[in-house]
Amino acid sequence: MHFEVECAAHDPNGIDQIGCVYTAQGFEFDYVGVIFGNDIIYSFLEGNWVGHPENSKDPVVRGAKGKFVDLVKNTYRVLLSRGLKGCYVYFLDPDTEKFFRSRIDVAGEAYHKVREEEIEPYVNALPLVELRELEGTSLAEWRAQLEEGWKGEFRRVPGGPFLRNRFLFRAEDASMEPSIPKDALCEFRIPSDESPENKVVLAGLKTYSKKTSGAAMKRYQRLSVIQAGEVAETTKILLTSENKAYPSLELREGVDSIEILGVFERIIN
Repeated sequence: MHFEVECAAHDPNGIDQIGCVYTAQGFEFDYVGVIFGNDIIYSFLEGNWVGHPENSKDPVVRGAKGKFVDLVKNTYRVLLSRGLKGCYVYFLDPDTEKFFRSRIDVAGEAYHKVREEEIEPYVNALPLVELRELEGTSLAEWRAQLEEGWKGEFRRVPGGPFLRNRFLFRAEDASMEPSIPKDALCEFRIPSDESPENKVVLAGLKTYSKKTSGAAMKRYQRLSVIQAGEVAETTKILLTSENKAYPSLELREGVDSIEILGVFERIIN
């Protein structure tokens, strides 16, 4: 980058020029302006920073391979911390701007504050799902609905931004009390490859001899049993209620069809 002045960081003639980390580090200013480029962007889908070396103009950083994201993050840390009184930031990537806004508190009417009624999906809100919307749905179908964009209601919740595998479900009965009270708003996530053993889950029941197709919020347990007169061991799945006034569901593997549609994370309220 060519500068017409000897040092743009402190020369008055440098006010109309754009510098970089090499011309700004070591200096402090009353105010700074930073252009946050697309060399790294925040991905809500992955829940992490994603590097794009092809968008970097710094040959040293661009060739850092596995250290690229950390080096670029440090570059922006230096640039964003040069202002003593304030910092103006322009973002090339909209999701990166949303991520920053979700992590700071702003004051004053002149700022673009997120109003109380304003909903930003997966930034400050999650899909609110009803039991009927899960009935007859496979895990693959349910994952696709969330990843492709939930068309239903969103509800504001603290703690964002969120991955697109998260959703809200309200406990419709007292079957999981005292752990999960009736009407509690709960955060669930799409299951990964981990075992759901002894976890509270949303189970989709496609075929069950004692219940028509539907879904249930229960604690998941697998038991190995040997029936009287049988030699081979079979697996029994129990979907248990913590409130003993509500029955548990007993399913036999290979006989009853079940899919785990969500794993409990926390109670929102």
